[in-house]
Amino acid sequence: MTSPSSVPPAGGNPVRNDLRIPGSEAPLFGCRPGATSSNFKTHNIWEADVLSVAVVFFTFGLGAWVIGLYLVGMGATPTEEGKDPLLTVGWIEVIVGLILTTQVFLLVQQAGGDAGILTLAGLVLLFAVFFTSFGVALVRGLDLRPIGNLSVAVGILAALYVSFGFFDGLFLFQSSTIWWGIVFLLIAGFTYGKVSAKLLGYALLITAIYGFLPVVYLALDQTIP
Repeated sequence: MTSPSSVPPAGGNPVRNDLRIPGSEAPLFGCRPGATSSNFKTHNIWEADVLSVAVVFFTFGLGAWVIGLYLVGMGATPTEEGKDPLLTVGWIEVIVGLILTTQVFLLVQQAGGDAGILTLAGLVLLFAVFFTSFGVALVRGLDLRPIGNLSVAVGILAALYVSFGFFDGLFLFQSSTIWWGIVFLLIAGFTYGKVSAKLLGYALLITAIYGFLPVVYLALDQTIP
């Protein structure tokens, strides 16, 4: 017998649409009872994998925050011993990429065939590849223009998640995904000398705030808009 909190989609498997923040009566996304649209709102990803998703967004935010501050000039001056902080930034970006990679495997393992979780894992994989490649390039002192080329592809693919309707009704995720697409294009412009370091740096700091917001909402037991 189908429970009132489940709505069987066309495929026959029930999809939760009354998701709640753990330990709270507040709905995580303000899901409407009876909603049947096949998007992020109606999948059970937050119920099963809220920690993984929180780690993804927080880690992504940290990666953007560190490189953003460096580009605007905070902690960007080499020490008296000649140690370049950019090397440290590079290692942090590598670690961010590796953490995101582990989350991809966790999401796929926990998916159980859920299209919503698998789709999110694909988005996280894009970011994992970018941050790992970017970090290695910084650590090794490589030419960043290929990273710029990569960022164009990542930005376009990330923005497509909005056009697919995956985040329908979720303003925070729709706006942040569009913003990520813009920032990745700015990264490409920066690597080719068309965008200033400070402009990209401030754009990345805004990106970091987007990454921190979902975790803040979860910590406060508030519905994510």
